[in-house]
Amino acid sequence: MRPPFEVQPDVHRNVVQLRHALGSATRALSQADLAELLNAKDGGTRGQSTIRNWEKGTEPDLQSIRLMAELAECSFEEFALGLPPRGRRGLTEAEVLAAEKSGRRKKA
Repeated sequence: MRPPFEVQPDVHRNVVQLRHALGSATRALSQADLAELLNAKDGGTRGQSTIRNWEKGTEPDLQSIRLMAELAECSFEEFALGLPPRGRRGLTEAEVLAAEKSGRRKKA
């Protein structure tokens, strides 16, 4: 299934787009509401400021990226790196780190 928005090669833009896609037709989901949704999935303690920081350039942790990709109904690599899906196989943490080193993913 395709995500409800055009996935960008920048995870920070995808966080913003995810909030808009999950919101109503007239209002984006708030940063606090997205944090609450993610926390409900894994018992985390994210807050509105965490989401705001991600949107401004701080890298989300891998678990949060996985959860946001699930909410966006796309693969981990699509959400995190803007890469085309690779079937059912997701990226490992080592592959993400290799992509960061090669410059395919911006570090904050």
